[in-house]
Amino acid sequence: PGPWRVVGYGTIAAGQSSIAETAQAVNGSANARLIAAAPDGHKLAEHICAMANDAYLVGHPEWDEIVDEALALKAKVAGVAVK
Repeated sequence: PGPWRVVGYGTIAAGQSSIAETAQAVNGSANARLIAAAPDGHKLAEHICAMANDAYLVGHPEWDEIVDEALALKAKVAGVAVK
């Protein structure tokens, strides 16, 4: 579980423990930041899904698209195939 953070160049840590290393390539640091942000992205998807049936937002095409994207992210995190 997060929060995760980038330590040094390409190391992802949780608390005091290193949990992953990215390849030491040109994008290693960018990849590490993306991986470290994953728990925050999942939390945001959960928040959006919790608001999916908000009476004020339902029916707006943009909102429906955002909810669909959040549901797809949650499914991907859960390892469920998305259509």
